[in-house]
Amino acid sequence: MPQGEDVFGDASIMMIAPCVADEKKVRAIAYLSRDIAHVLPYLNADMPSANYNHEESQLTFMMQYRLVTLYGNKIAISKADGIADTWRTLGKIRALVNRANTQKGKIEPDYERRKKPSALEIYGALPKTNCRECGFKGCMAFAMALWNGQAQPSACRPVFEGQYAHRMEPFIR
Repeated sequence: MPQGEDVFGDASIMMIAPCVADEKKVRAIAYLSRDIAHVLPYLNADMPSANYNHEESQLTFMMQYRLVTLYGNKIAISKADGIADTWRTLGKIRALVNRANTQKGKIEPDYERRKKPSALEIYGALPKTNCRECGFKGCMAFAMALWNGQAQPSACRPVFEGQYAHRMEPFIR
């Protein structure tokens, strides 16, 4: 299949249920008409915060507050706002997969499996000043929000604009 073509194919939502993490949200599983496993190493190279498992052909990442896992011919989405949001998210994933496929000649595939740091490891890198500049009640709450994908690291000004910048080096790829 030429690189410019749609490698995503059709998506069929086969399961939608209340989200375990947030009862106001839904989780969904969609099956694809085409196998996208060959694109996952390219997405992994282009998404430093993703967690990739080559042996299982699985790539997990946050799309805003939604947790997304791509498999060869299946996609799992957690914390979607409803069925319409699930379809919009699938459309964004289609664009992401097709863009990575189009860019394959410019991207070196990455088969490395990155380990997601625990909330305690993230907390250890924070200044522990509990300044609340990030909008959370303290550094531990902020670490949990980062781990859950509900906050951006740059919200911690003491780390990104101050004397604690060296603490984030182990977490920056």
